[in-house]
Amino acid sequence: MTRTDRGDGTRGPQGDVRPLAEASGRPVRAASRARVRPLAAAVLAVGLAAHGSSALAASAPQQSLEPTYTYQGSTRALTIDPTGFVVQHSFPEAHLVELVLDKFGVDATVTPWHVAGTAWVALPPSLRTTRDVVELVDAIGWEQGVTFASPRFVDARGDGLVATKDLLVAFEPGVGEVLAEQLLVPYGEVLQHEPAGLEDTYLVRTEFVDGFGVLAAAEALASLPETRWCDLDFQLEVRLDQVPNDPLYPSQWSLRNTGQLGGPGGYDLDAPAAWAVTTGVDTVVVGVLDDGVQQDHPDIMQVPGVDFTGSGSNGGPATACDRHGTAVAGCIAAGMNNGLGTTGVAPGVRVKSLKVFTTTTVCNGQGAFQVSWFLNALEHCRVNDVRVTNTSLGFAPVTSITQKFDSTRAAGIVHFASAGNSAGAIGYPAEVASVNAVGSIDPDGDRSAFSCFGPALAFAGPGQTVWTTDRTGADGFAGADYTTLSGTSFASPFVAGVAALVLSVDPALTAAEVESALATTAMDLGPLGRDDDFGYGLVQAGGAVQWTQSGLAAKFAPTIAALDPSAVPVLAPDASGTLTVLGTNLTNVSGVRLGGTTLPYADVTIIDDGQIDVRYTRLPSLGLVDVELIHAGGSVLSTVNSIVVASPTIDLTDSGSVGLDRSAGVELFVASSSYDFYYLIGSLVHQPTLVPGIIDSDLGGGDMAQLHLLAMGSIPPDLGHARQLVSILNLPLGLDLHFQAGIVEFAAPALPLITTGVQSGTILY
Repeated sequence: MTRTDRGDGTRGPQGDVRPLAEASGRPVRAASRARVRPLAAAVLAVGLAAHGSSALAASAPQQSLEPTYTYQGSTRALTIDPTGFVVQHSFPEAHLVELVLDKFGVDATVTPWHVAGTAWVALPPSLRTTRDVVELVDAIGWEQGVTFASPRFVDARGDGLVATKDLLVAFEPGVGEVLAEQLLVPYGEVLQHEPAGLEDTYLVRTEFVDGFGVLAAAEALASLPETRWCDLDFQLEVRLDQVPNDPLYPSQWSLRNTGQLGGPGGYDLDAPAAWAVTTGVDTVVVGVLDDGVQQDHPDIMQVPGVDFTGSGSNGGPATACDRHGTAVAGCIAAGMNNGLGTTGVAPGVRVKSLKVFTTTTVCNGQGAFQVSWFLNALEHCRVNDVRVTNTSLGFAPVTSITQKFDSTRAAGIVHFASAGNSAGAIGYPAEVASVNAVGSIDPDGDRSAFSCFGPALAFAGPGQTVWTTDRTGADGFAGADYTTLSGTSFASPFVAGVAALVLSVDPALTAAEVESALATTAMDLGPLGRDDDFGYGLVQAGGAVQWTQSGLAAKFAPTIAALDPSAVPVLAPDASGTLTVLGTNLTNVSGVRLGGTTLPYADVTIIDDGQIDVRYTRLPSLGLVDVELIHAGGSVLSTVNSIVVASPTIDLTDSGSVGLDRSAGVELFVASSSYDFYYLIGSLVHQPTLVPGIIDSDLGGGDMAQLHLLAMGSIPPDLGHARQLVSILNLPLGLDLHFQAGIVEFAAPALPLITTGVQSGTILY
């Protein structure tokens, strides 16, 4: 159907050029605003643009179309996909939505969307503008059979997000359930308190029929002082981190690399060495958050799965394109010595399918899920003693998902996620601190060209041309029950499987201890120590298991022999410098704490087995500061030398002519060249205008003058080699002087001083 432009900004089918409002038989925005406003108009901070359509403009305030959402307190910009939008509907088949669109004179193609009960409305080229999408979304949600409509929002990474009616709202501790529910009354109905175990959080069903209204409500709720964060229960599009390629253990270089593919060999998971100790135990369960695992696959060791999507698949595939999870699961726990296909790295453990999304019906490696589904899957892991999870997916960042990863790791679950296949920055959720990002290597031990990299990378695993299980029959990637695939999607589950082997040896380990065992025994492939291309290196199943099983952690624990310099004279809170740690077995260090604060990976450089350089930008406290080296067996504290945060010294000298010319005064030297000076005379606080400064005393003879010099600002590391002169003028005879130097962390002279070295004197002549 061709379209014409009326010249007034509205369009209609040829021969029927009525605005959208007229085509539906009623004023679109007037009807929608009548029900959208359980909130005041001011709430709609994120809203619709000025469309230029007179039919719509008359009934609503014109606003700038700049949709945003909030992640971890930061605002993220969104754009609107102009090619179509998503509707939730109650029709038995998605294509019946076309009947509704016919009322608006829109000849669109409607196909099932990723989530059951939703449809994608693909607009014709003549209607692919942001304005047309906004108008249609605003109108269609009120039609019979359609319950909600949302644009397809796109974030800066290109990840798609689709709004739903629901919000996840977390309040500050202490708000209380009564006040929280009162605050939520204007926004809709509370469906659940503490969904997925999230404390002080509520799942709220709004009354809006379009995504703009829900997005605005989320921003309004997030702005309340009682609110900690507010998420939309988005439908998030999934990027499967796979690169499909066109039996079988001898071909599995990932487990034992003998140079099968022509390379030098040796770059593998060293699985046989681990199997000599354990192939895994069936009480250790790895949760696979994916599109489902074939539940009756003859070569995957698994326990019954769970479906969180409502597809009724019991954790198995729901469409012919749901095949990614089956391949992921095989990397972990394909059976061993059963005469079938491939072997997983941990064939004795069990995988559990946690179906959180369904792929598209065109099998293009994409899909979508709702935030609450993913949260419920992680909560299921916590409640049901799933010790390891693998998420070989990428999607837009969401605060509630990040916090759920954090809390479940604190509960003992070790999380792994694929770093991504864009050869750029590590994606979400792999970038989350409580998730171990896994990149891919090729059989030659090089970073795969597609593998993402960066400071968040924890480990590397085999991810290029690896053999794994496929869905049996025609629904698989290759139609042969097994297949070769590439992508960080498959590097990640291999590493997750090694973590399961470690837990099979010692199930009492914490998440941090499991991660430390992997980091300490990994094969270093890049610069010595952790680097952005390989993280801690290629995970070694044999080394990690043997380390855990035979007490090697204690035998090869790092020791500290000395710190250089032995006393680091740093005074100011923003001081920086480098501390060298000398000792033994320092290549086994997986992290460094300074004064109880864990330093970023980038600030720790392992030079060799006997030296680590630690860069610090702020010492956490004054006085003695401990250096703690973290390793698989725990940690070791510095016992030879600790960092000493030094205070200034005072050198009080007589000018030699005080009695004859009191303007010469007394010279006070402080060991620094960049202080800002404050001093006290009685209870009054003064600050010299110059440094070197001149303190002009108006005290009378016989009075006591007590001068406190408070050191503020940046202090150079070579503290002992610089001296600062401050002259005290007009000092009367008989004046008793007491000079005290100290340090405060903040620019507040009233704070208690930490003092060292006091000098006193009396002007006698």
